[in-house]
Amino acid sequence: MLGDPSYAGPLAGAQLGLVVHHIMDPEIRQEVPPEIWEEQIGVMSDVLNAGALTAAVAAMRQRGGGA
Repeated sequence: MLGDPSYAGPLAGAQLGLVVHHIMDPEIRQEVPPEIWEEQIGVMSDVLNAGALTAAVAAMRQRGGGA
């Protein structure tokens, strides 16, 4: 969202302005086929606090000026 965090690559310091979402965001989850979700993400969705993660990423988007 804010550029290369390592400050070592070609995008060092470049403000990319990307709109970022967490994979646990319900808006993103609905885009993932159910069988892929279960195979790749399902276990983690059972142990992570999806609400807290999506809220944290949304707050970063707001601070960074993203939609």
